[in-house]
Amino acid sequence: CLEQPVMAGLSVPATHHLSSTLRSDPGICCGICLLSTLTLYEGLLLSTPDKFTNAEQFLRLWRNEALRVFHDRLICPEDKHMVNSQLAEVVEQYFEPCAAYTLADPILFGDY
Repeated sequence: CLEQPVMAGLSVPATHHLSSTLRSDPGICCGICLLSTLTLYEGLLLSTPDKFTNAEQFLRLWRNEALRVFHDRLICPEDKHMVNSQLAEVVEQYFEPCAAYTLADPILFGDY
């Protein structure tokens, strides 16, 4: 599961009431991770076969959704780097033939 290692290494929020809540109730982190994962899958389910005709394109969409859902909400550069590293590791490990295309930057999607 990609979400577990990514969420496990994130820095603790600077706001005191948030950090004490997150530390005292690990279920909150699991809930945040679950909602984020559902949001990621929701974005993938909105794709259509006429726009994404091969595995490379769909995998690139998955990366875009993962960055949108997880990476874009982070404020610490170290956390952002960690999310990018985890995504790259997963893509290179499980989808090596598509890795170059999937991990290319910039990653731009639009629905106009």
